[in-house]
Amino acid sequence: MGHSAGGLHIRLFSIRYPEEVADLVFVDPAHEHLWIEWKRRFPDIYETWLRENDERSPGGGLNEWLAFKAELPDFGMPGPPADVPLVVLTALKPEAPFYTAEFDQAFLEILFDAHELLARSVTNGTHTATERSGHYIHREEPQLVIDAIRQVAEAVR
Repeated sequence: MGHSAGGLHIRLFSIRYPEEVADLVFVDPAHEHLWIEWKRRFPDIYETWLRENDERSPGGGLNEWLAFKAELPDFGMPGPPADVPLVVLTALKPEAPFYTAEFDQAFLEILFDAHELLARSVTNGTHTATERSGHYIHREEPQLVIDAIRQVAEAVR
């Protein structure tokens, strides 16, 4: 299971060591589609956030993605092994306003789409979105995470 930037870690692990991975649960994970679309649609906000994020959190999700991308230059960041049971949980409860109402709405839509792409990257993927939790689903709705873990564990059995 990986939350936020941890989603990048478990994805990379599943690519490098597929025989070690039985199932995956992504809890509001970082995903490159989010940054690609954000930069394309809102370049000024993206650049501002990039500077703020780097100052606030040098090891933040975007920086980790860039490090992983540099490590895998030939093929970028592919999905997990195709036959691994996988659940992606997406938080759709708005956090404190980021920049503008238009951006905040678009951000959640882009995030949802990124997580949908991840869930569809395998044959046995499930995507569940919740409007009752912000980014820390495991704190606000722990039962949702527990149920996701049980779901993938049962699929492996």
